[in-house]
Amino acid sequence: MKSFILSLALLAIVYPGFGQTYKTKDFVKIPQGVEITKTITVKNCDEVIKAGSVITREIKKKNGKEEVTIVKVDTLKIDTKLGFDKAVPLKLSSLPGKANISASEKDGSTLLINYYLNPEHTLDSGTNIRIVYYKIDCDGKPFIEKQEARQRRLSQDTSVLLCKISNKQDTAADWFKYSDVVIEVYKNDMIDYYLINKYDRNGSYSMQLDNREYISYTKRSMEFGAITIPLKYRFGYTRDIDGNAVKVNNEFIADANLGLFAGYKLGRYRVRNDGGKLKDLSDLGATIGVFASLSSTSIDSLSTAGSGTPLKTGEKISIGVFSPGLGIMLSIYNVQIGGFIGYDFGFGANGGKWNFHKRPWLGFGVAYSLASFWKS
Repeated sequence: MKSFILSLALLAIVYPGFGQTYKTKDFVKIPQGVEITKTITVKNCDEVIKAGSVITREIKKKNGKEEVTIVKVDTLKIDTKLGFDKAVPLKLSSLPGKANISASEKDGSTLLINYYLNPEHTLDSGTNIRIVYYKIDCDGKPFIEKQEARQRRLSQDTSVLLCKISNKQDTAADWFKYSDVVIEVYKNDMIDYYLINKYDRNGSYSMQLDNREYISYTKRSMEFGAITIPLKYRFGYTRDIDGNAVKVNNEFIADANLGLFAGYKLGRYRVRNDGGKLKDLSDLGATIGVFASLSSTSIDSLSTAGSGTPLKTGEKISIGVFSPGLGIMLSIYNVQIGGFIGYDFGFGANGGKWNFHKRPWLGFGVAYSLASFWKS
């Protein structure tokens, strides 16, 4: 009991951080029914400039290698319409999908959403299609820019980065209406399905959180890095050697070891609008993965008794130990708990004599706040 309490004390004092972690950017699953704003840039939108306004225009000209900038300043005598690029917001009642999310630096209540691109879809040679191209006007209304008059047959396999829509009900969705291209794919002279630009790489997506509103979405990422496992429990066993039962006792240790861990993290993306400022809420998640670590241990006649060829009395040797295994680490608010299962393999001929060579073990660790398995 005293050794167990001492081991926990060592865990809290000696292991203030279990390793340095690196992870891929979290991808978050945006659920159905979340209102999203898609913003696109529409060119040449009229804006009335009041009389008396001063307009400055720059004209660049080249004279051989020399570039000359001509600045022209005009004062408008009457109200004048001029065309400018305009950011047009389009409201989408729902746009589920995988995305990376970040907070806007300009608006503390806005989350910027970077959706994963449309998947690749291959149309086989001989498929009949018709393409319709759409644009958005300055008021945010879609209109047909151009369209093919009739079906045409593909002469070769063709791949496109567009989403396949086979459910006719989806054609009424906002994201369908605002797609800049729609490919109608035919079968027996009837539309079989559509291919559309559901996740537009030229559009900017965002969502707004009201004051005190919070969201909690599923997120995923890959993690990898260095790790140590502070506590290990090795299972005892009994072995028959030349008709004699040799018992190897359980072993509970707290030792230093260094390894590499790679895992898949499942968690929740949780954020709240706290008075106009987005606040990340405490982390909830689990990381499941594999690890491999290296350590050393000393063996003697007692710790090799289960091999059948133990070391001589008084003889003591240090061996290297390789330990692969599986692990799971839970993050609950500021507490991190890890459980591991692995096997020990002693190096060399003497390593094979070790009582726990090719034997399983359980590992455990718990930490609070700064004393975590990972150090970001």
